[in-house]
Amino acid sequence: MSDEYLWDKTGAPDPEVEHLERVLGEARFDGPPPEMPVTSGRPGLRFAVAAAVLIGIGALTFGLAIDRGARPETPQPGWAYMLVPVENGDRTAEARTLVAGDWIETDATTRADLTVADIGRVDLDPDSRLQLVRTGDDEHRLRLERGRMQALVDAPPRLFVTETPAGDAVDLGCLYTLEVDEAGNGLLVVEVGMVMYERGGYEAFVPAKARCEARKDKGMGTPYFETASGALRAALRRLDFGDAQGNALSDVIEACTVRDTLTLWNLLQHPALDQAARGRVLDRIEAFKELPDELTRDAVLDRDAETLLSLRDALGLYW
Repeated sequence: MSDEYLWDKTGAPDPEVEHLERVLGEARFDGPPPEMPVTSGRPGLRFAVAAAVLIGIGALTFGLAIDRGARPETPQPGWAYMLVPVENGDRTAEARTLVAGDWIETDATTRADLTVADIGRVDLDPDSRLQLVRTGDDEHRLRLERGRMQALVDAPPRLFVTETPAGDAVDLGCLYTLEVDEAGNGLLVVEVGMVMYERGGYEAFVPAKARCEARKDKGMGTPYFETASGALRAALRRLDFGDAQGNALSDVIEACTVRDTLTLWNLLQHPALDQAARGRVLDRIEAFKELPDELTRDAVLDRDAETLLSLRDALGLYW
């Protein structure tokens, strides 16, 4: 995709961006970006206030092109951040600058607040290790080696990426939390908007109020909503990460409700499922909703990209 397309619609568009623009074009926000409020207290409160401002003015457009004015021609020299004591005392917050290649490492008594260029902010929890890999007009990229971060981003799709040992979280304009444990396993939880969790060509689609587990040795699992049953979560872990899957797919299909069509839709792209297995998944989807007339079963099972996006739009009414 041409970089210019996101700003002035010249050049060739990315198919996903073009599809989102067509479906959600009426929701585009044409005003200037909001000021991020600076509040005191816990990181969660600051993010809740900032997210409410974004939602209230309609700035969240699921990664559609937003008119942000002219962007700088040269990469940002660095990001401002603060190292902040977890508890009040004699220590004071320290203002610093993070440049590409630098690491931030917090201990049990310190957290960090980062300004992500001109697109948002990141809060880094205690006992975390984070690197700024690169920052520029075409991409801002972090690497979370260990710990937990919260990101609030208002930007075109795929401009902000966070690497982890288990996979990359590709932001599509949202508020999310990303965790990495000592073994390198990850957990992505999306509060607002949507994120793609990617590794080795497989993309797990994680919308608001959904989560996705990942393992360093196996990559991403299958996303599920926070409301998913314990039976569904257990069956997914066996399917995604178990050494002996057994009847895991059957158990997943049986445990899915109509809202769990998010999980079923993601399974259509699961790298471990052959066409016969995908057919069983599609049967379950069709038990909840008939395929739109313009979509064919063969195109879904062949993983045609445009067909899968259209099916996702249709199922999203239940999510």
